[in-house]
Amino acid sequence: VAYREGLGKATPSPVTPEMERVKRNQEQISSVLYKEHMAKGTPTPLTPEMERAKRNQENISSVLYSDSFRKQVQGKAAYVLDTPEMRRVRETQKHISTVKYHEDFEKSKGSFTPVVTDPITERVKKNMQDFSDISYRGIQRRVVEMERKRVDQDQENLTG
Repeated sequence: VAYREGLGKATPSPVTPEMERVKRNQEQISSVLYKEHMAKGTPTPLTPEMERAKRNQENISSVLYSDSFRKQVQGKAAYVLDTPEMRRVRETQKHISTVKYHEDFEKSKGSFTPVVTDPITERVKKNMQDFSDISYRGIQRRVVEMERKRVDQDQENLTG
């Protein structure tokens, strides 16, 4: 046999008193021997209290099982068949939603959203309104023309 070739030669050691003591201790510690010397117990009859406790344990087990199942399934999308009835219901819901949206829009149409105003916003708003008025009325053109006339008159006075 091939595996025996690698083994070396050995001499058996004699059984010493120390080795016998260790062997006896191991036998006493061994759980197998400990269990062999145990006395046989008598089975207890199944009492109503024990049956109740057993049923409670089964119920607790099923509650835990269903709870873990619920956690696994919760938040996952369920497949729903796209039947003509489901399409009709979806369309009806969409129409109802549109009607309610327009209803709310019509109710709030005349109202406005209050905005907090501060001095900077008021100044910017006034400047924009002034700029708009100037552009619309053509006041800017008149100002430029008047400025040009004034510069021309100043030059005539200096040369004249």
